[in-house]
Amino acid sequence: MTCRIWFSLQAVVVLVFCSTYVSAQSQCFIGGGDSEPSDSWENVKSVILESFENATLELSYSSGFRWGASMNRSIVRDDQYVVWKGESLLDGPIMEPPRQWEGFSGSHSLRFAFPAGNNGFAEQRFSLGA
Repeated sequence: MTCRIWFSLQAVVVLVFCSTYVSAQSQCFIGGGDSEPSDSWENVKSVILESFENATLELSYSSGFRWGASMNRSIVRDDQYVVWKGESLLDGPIMEPPRQWEGFSGSHSLRFAFPAGNNGFAEQRFSLGA
């Protein structure tokens, strides 16, 4: 159980790290060594840059990107409100236990909840389109 949660968390961290840095047109290196690769990703074009400021995952993107199935995730604001959980809502402020939600480039972020028990994982699937 602990191993599955750890690997799920690692996947989320890798996804967030890669999507953040690839969108910023930097390198996203995943490897076993201490050195970074010599080739550069300077000319890599971003497929999507999502800030979640629209407070929904039900959007159309010109690139063909789309959000897919999900489990245990929501969109939250930095003022401690949950604003989307499969549908628009306004739940909060959630103060107990203390929350520290902040977006990367705005006030919204995608939150992954890892509940205790047999189903202790969270995921957000997506398709890059054509």
